[in-house]
Amino acid sequence: MKIKGVPKHAYRHHRDHFRARLNPADDKVTHLCKWPNKPIATPICFDGKQMEIRDWLSQFENCRTINLWTDDQCVKILPTFLRAQALQLYIDMTMIEKGDYGLLIKFLIQKFDPIQDPGVYLSQLHSMTQSSYKSLLQLSSAVFRLVCKAYPSIVSDSKQKMSIRYFIDVLSDSGVQKQVRRLSPKTLAEAVDLALPEESYVTLEKKRPKAQSLSEVEPSDQFSVLSKQLEELRECVAKLSVRKFSADRVEEAAVAPAPIQIPAW
Repeated sequence: MKIKGVPKHAYRHHRDHFRARLNPADDKVTHLCKWPNKPIATPICFDGKQMEIRDWLSQFENCRTINLWTDDQCVKILPTFLRAQALQLYIDMTMIEKGDYGLLIKFLIQKFDPIQDPGVYLSQLHSMTQSSYKSLLQLSSAVFRLVCKAYPSIVSDSKQKMSIRYFIDVLSDSGVQKQVRRLSPKTLAEAVDLALPEESYVTLEKKRPKAQSLSEVEPSDQFSVLSKQLEELRECVAKLSVRKFSADRVEEAAVAPAPIQIPAW
């Protein structure tokens, strides 16, 4: 488009200047319709296994508040953090559910945290194993969550006591169980703090190479092992004998009477 009355060189100058101001690399231009700013905080990815849906949604809402995301932005941003089964369920949703943030949240909660009989959660408590969780802290969180669902009517103190008992029972090493139980933790957090050093000690002991006992040695090698042990024993006895002889000589020299000197005539 040419402007009448404006010299060609002046027009080109203003055109190039205007294009330079709209550089596509400018963050404000490229992200104006997508992100108001680069996200300050983002949630971890959700796959439906490592974390409860309500906990994850709470984390997502915190990030939303920090980043000032709107509902329209959330329906586009949230699916980018879904993985595995959670992502597949999202793909199977209707377009109406995908486009409404409230319906999207409701759908995820219904799929990953349906209302069940407390007996179901009690059964899950009894079938828990420590190996299913990456850390003792994650294990304790899962135990407390299931206790709250299995015993919804009991008071907070009772929930703590129940959680401590179930947490100790889930620990895979019986020695760690006995030690934590003996120290009588008052809270679940205290039980975790007590279990951590015990767990670390057990792990180090398992990694430490064990000395081979004589019963574990092949019969053909037992004679050489015994010979080596006897030789070491002889050396020890010889050293002790030398020390004993030296000590006796010193003692004799100390108590021996001085020689009689005969005066010269």
